[in-house]
Amino acid sequence: MDEQKKTTVIIGDSIFALNGEIARQLCDYSGYCVADYAISGSQMRGTLKKYGGSAADIPAQYRQARAQHANIHTIIFNGGANDITLGAMSQCREEMLVNPDAYIPYVTASTQIILEELEQLLTTMKNDGVTRMIYVSYYETQIERHRRIGTPVIENILSFLKEQQSCVNAPQWLSYIDPRPIFIQNESYIDSRDGMHPSIAGSRVLAQLIWQEMQKYPW
Repeated sequence: MDEQKKTTVIIGDSIFALNGEIARQLCDYSGYCVADYAISGSQMRGTLKKYGGSAADIPAQYRQARAQHANIHTIIFNGGANDITLGAMSQCREEMLVNPDAYIPYVTASTQIILEELEQLLTTMKNDGVTRMIYVSYYETQIERHRRIGTPVIENILSFLKEQQSCVNAPQWLSYIDPRPIFIQNESYIDSRDGMHPSIAGSRVLAQLIWQEMQKYPW
């Protein structure tokens, strides 16, 4: 494998970045280095001050990867969760003390932004010659409120990706992974310390799902 000719890149949020196990596993499976640009706290749109620095949004991660790798073959990515939990929900926290449903217009607006940014990112990556794009969707967490609010967002993102697939008529160009059926069967896949992020075991399961998807259309 000539890394300068074919590069696999990860961009996204803490699902990838927090323990780094997905990238490590994919390196082991493939036998070559996977360039990991994911940053905890990242959003599809917006920059968060976190851990004493600036968390680049996910499109910016792609631009950075593109600047450092001339020929990106495969992009593995996610995005959207922090736009909701750290974006929309933070804007309506006080309102929800009075009205538990006050989040709905905020989440609806943020979901539209997520879809707009996804569409733009997909277009940019395709125009840049990226051959494979694999979106890793979110599982449902152990936190009831997150499930109630997040599930419709997940469904909207997956519906959008299905539409994109039908438009290009090329599943080998764009595919997605929905880990919910597997994660719901085993609570050990979610880190019990926060009820949100994948445990090491969960990250390894996600890596297996990604690798299986990558093998459908090998180089």
